[in-house]
Amino acid sequence: MLASAGVWVAWRLGTPNYHGPAETIEAVLVDQPNPAFRPGSLAFSTLGVQSGTRIEIMYNRVRAAGPASLRPFILAHVLVHEITHVLEGVERHSDAGLMKARWDADDFRQMGTAPLKFAGEDLHLIQAWAYRAATKAVRDRSAAATVLCEAHASATSASSAPLR
Repeated sequence: MLASAGVWVAWRLGTPNYHGPAETIEAVLVDQPNPAFRPGSLAFSTLGVQSGTRIEIMYNRVRAAGPASLRPFILAHVLVHEITHVLEGVERHSDAGLMKARWDADDFRQMGTAPLKFAGEDLHLIQAWAYRAATKAVRDRSAAATVLCEAHASATSASSAPLR
């Protein structure tokens, strides 16, 4: 689903590395026993400067959202929905499709046959994120190359100094 918006995801198991060059999002499955906590929500995202970005999927609610045969499709849609919130950087929902605030029975049935689609505004926001990420990567590589060139120039100057 994210590939349709030009985003590729690399899945890793284990402790998140918040110092890597790519956007790191930690996703965890939890059972939320309190029905009063975010009623109707299947997941939520938190954006943390110190702890990184985290998606919590309330898996007991995902299990209850549809039959077992649809569970992998529902889980995939929940993950993509929350990842999209992180990439868009805003708390917003679309009237229909993948970023709809509350999916209905028809949406859940469709998930089993074809992925829900992104609305045009969501594609625009995701592409804006991709542009910002690519620009930052170019700046970071340029800064790293400058440091390497300066280090090489210093080493070359020192090694070509006349011996006394």
